[in-house]
Amino acid sequence: MVRPDTTPEGDTNKPANTQLQYPLKPEDPIFTGFNTPNALYLNNPENIKQEIEYDPETNRYYFVEKIGDQSIRTPNYMTFEEYLKYDLRNSLNNYWEQRSSAVGMDKRNPLIPQLKVGGEVFDKIFGGNTVDIRPQGSAELTFGVLSNRRDDPSMDIRQRRQTNFDFKEKIQMSVIAKIGDKIEFKTNYNTEATFEFENKLKLKYEGKEDEILKLLEAGDVTLPLNSTLITGSQSLFGIKTKLQFGKTMVTGVFSQQKSESKTITVEGGAQKNTFKLNADQYD
Repeated sequence: MVRPDTTPEGDTNKPANTQLQYPLKPEDPIFTGFNTPNALYLNNPENIKQEIEYDPETNRYYFVEKIGDQSIRTPNYMTFEEYLKYDLRNSLNNYWEQRSSAVGMDKRNPLIPQLKVGGEVFDKIFGGNTVDIRPQGSAELTFGVLSNRRDDPSMDIRQRRQTNFDFKEKIQMSVIAKIGDKIEFKTNYNTEATFEFENKLKLKYEGKEDEILKLLEAGDVTLPLNSTLITGSQSLFGIKTKLQFGKTMVTGVFSQQKSESKTITVEGGAQKNTFKLNADQYD
């Protein structure tokens, strides 16, 4: 491999960039590759074309950078044997990058990377080939020992001291998981929640436009109604399905109600309740 010398012979003046203590040299695609520029520099403009040209007369491969048809720098070249090694190294790097991306090595989330599952059957069932899990929150565990001693003469010596373990846990966690475009899983758990209904768990399957099964939910579901005479419930735990047969939509819910509705009347700053008592209970 030959790298031409750009300094003219007999020129005693140093180039401008060598006046620095650590001079910045121009990028050489032979060493860095066209697709892996140095992170110290910005990317090349779109009008710069990088090509590899073969000269059959000299049996050499030239690395050329052009703007239009004009070369912007003196091209470097490799012999046939050197280019074979260069091409083999690039092929191996591209192969391992494809293999790592196929098993789900996603750089967005190093904790739980996005997984990719191949196959047309998986894509047809779930509407995609990706499995994305995004956890968020914190977990705290406190461990201690609690020891009490009572100097009571009426108690046995062994019973005067009591030692117990003390565990305290604090978890605030939420997880959002998606399988393709159809399945979504959401959960929210907090050990310090005031009410039980604040901890939610929901699994949803959403079908496409041409499918009979439009929606399937399991866990915390709701049943909103458009009627003003009958109010729907918002805190249900069970299964909800939505089906479509032509222009007919069918919604079914099999669940347990986790909430209670109550109506109160306030008049004059006081709450009014109606009681019904028998005559023998009235005092």
